[in-house]
Amino acid sequence: MRFKANLNDIWALVPGPRKLCDSINSQKVRETVDYAATEVEKHALGFEGFTVTHAANPNHEYWQARIQNDYGILLLRMTLHDETTFGGFSVFGDCESQLLLEFWSHFQSMFPAIWLFAPDLCLYTPETAIVGPIV
Repeated sequence: MRFKANLNDIWALVPGPRKLCDSINSQKVRETVDYAATEVEKHALGFEGFTVTHAANPNHEYWQARIQNDYGILLLRMTLHDETTFGGFSVFGDCESQLLLEFWSHFQSMFPAIWLFAPDLCLYTPETAIVGPIV
């Protein structure tokens, strides 16, 4: 399976509810967990191969990173809820879905309330994403 998303597509890894059992329309979400942007950056860069392409200057709103390996290329662009709170990663790339899933798994090990936001405006768990939008 291949994941392809360009700058016009709306794919993201975003904070949401603490628990999500199935996919849900994002407009129905009433609770989101807050994570510090500095901690998110540190953990994201702990995934082997990710490098910063745009530093957090003057703040994390402009932070970007990428990985390119045998699976393909995956790009992340951070968004913020406010000056210090992580709002999500816009996700772009052309890679095997496995790369996105492995990064997401790594990321959820520290930030468990991070879900995949897809162009259909739904939030997905790793289990629902592999039978839904990223097939």
